[in-house]
Amino acid sequence: MTTDENITISSYDQFKAKYEPTLSKLDVNRTTNPFYLIHGLPKDLKQSTSPVYLAGGMPHESMFPFKHVSVKYRDTPGVLGELDGSSIAENESSKSYEIPLYSDDSVKEQQCDIARAFQYSDTVGLESLRQFTRSIVKKVNTPIYDNWDVLITAGSSDSLSKVCDLFVDEDTTVLCEEFTFVNICSHVSYAQGSCVPIKLEVSDDPKTQGIDTGYLSDLLENWSTHYPEKKKKLVLYTIATGQNPTGLTQSLEKRKEIYDICCKHNVIILEDDPYGYLQLPKYDHENPLKNPYQDKSITLDIFCSKLLKPSYMTIDTEGRVLRLETFSKVGSPGLRLGFIAANKYMIDRLSNISFMTSRNPSGISQSITNNLLFELGTRYQKEVNPKANIIDGWFNWCMKIAGEYTHRRNILFKAIYQTDAYKKGYFQILEPSCGMFASVVVNMKPEWVSSENKTERKDQIKRVMDYLLCCLLETGCLPILGYRMTICRDFSMERANFLRITFAKAESIEVFDMGAKNMSAAFERLHQEYMTDKELWDLPTTGLVGM
Repeated sequence: MTTDENITISSYDQFKAKYEPTLSKLDVNRTTNPFYLIHGLPKDLKQSTSPVYLAGGMPHESMFPFKHVSVKYRDTPGVLGELDGSSIAENESSKSYEIPLYSDDSVKEQQCDIARAFQYSDTVGLESLRQFTRSIVKKVNTPIYDNWDVLITAGSSDSLSKVCDLFVDEDTTVLCEEFTFVNICSHVSYAQGSCVPIKLEVSDDPKTQGIDTGYLSDLLENWSTHYPEKKKKLVLYTIATGQNPTGLTQSLEKRKEIYDICCKHNVIILEDDPYGYLQLPKYDHENPLKNPYQDKSITLDIFCSKLLKPSYMTIDTEGRVLRLETFSKVGSPGLRLGFIAANKYMIDRLSNISFMTSRNPSGISQSITNNLLFELGTRYQKEVNPKANIIDGWFNWCMKIAGEYTHRRNILFKAIYQTDAYKKGYFQILEPSCGMFASVVVNMKPEWVSSENKTERKDQIKRVMDYLLCCLLETGCLPILGYRMTICRDFSMERANFLRITFAKAESIEVFDMGAKNMSAAFERLHQEYMTDKELWDLPTTGLVGM
């Protein structure tokens, strides 16, 4: 089925019939029968609408040691600092608002109170928070079928664990971008499955960057030739927007092509999107500190309709996409909160897993996040646009966070581009389209990687990168080696001559300046010492560092 055809699958039973064969053997055997649920009641029984609850062991909220919880949130994110008078929060007054969790009846319908915050909740999550997350999905990524829903999880790792439990067993292969968030491999391995790398097109061209569709198509068309020992029960794991570690983003045209390939070969798509709201306008070399968020040329409408990239769910005619989002990157990772959007059959199966594992995420985390979304929305309506949707307040916050990341990116890149090592051409910067990471591509001297033998050449590249890491550690800079984020080093080593750096953590401009200088010093040492009598470390050809 192509994305241009009419939707033919939309009901729960149709989803079940189509996708039940794709579930793992573990999930097929997973059944739940809560003791507190009553089945088989007479049809004509008229139950009381307000019964006295004498069943399950749910303590009354008066038994909680908490009477009133109050959290203050910022109106704008903290700013890294001022450079040449520039500040993302310039001309904005710093405000903070209190988010209460009361124990009385003063809460509004979309708020959470003490009784719900400290109580057991449904395995799918607090309903008010689910309503907000549905609104988040609908705002920019409305699925093109109606029978979908969301499940609240305890963060991205919990989401990955659950979807792997759902689909992966010893017969399953998960297709992963060759460079990726490698924790997916642990989840897949635990579920008895295996990972196979897919080649990435790493370039500055937004039309081509991302999964190599020609490679993917050939792989699936000739699966038994490439992997004769593996069954063709497949799942695709992709970070399509602000890919980790490369920072690249798949175009909508490429997503459609990938989606059609997956439909043809019945491949489930796991779309992990932790960085999509951190959109980064292109870096301006002529005006390094230019920030369209700061000068207000990016409005909320432009942010949502032009900058945010459409999810695979917006082209999903068959309900085969599961979208994973998190509150960690634009909220707080310590809250351990995320959500999965998918067709209702899959959400039902995931809820079953939750019942047997985590039951539900922390009620406090859910309630604080829920009330934060409520406060952001009502404040936005009051102070900016009374006709706005309440979820616009959250997207306005995400836009502010994206502005601060743009500010941080500008400061770090400005410092890097001024270094001697960059000016001498020792490395290049692959600028990210969004997210919090960038790639530093190491320019190799021909004599460093001179072997015509593929295996030896890979070993040579790895040894150069290992030596560079030693230099970085000594000069005082700690990035991530590209080959540490590969699904298969042998498959990707020839393209792993890069470092992943972040502009998320530094607490001051001085730290970024120092990091750029120390990184430059490490590259200087690499070029002065490597393959000369000045080499300090006795590294074997295959390398030892970072194994």
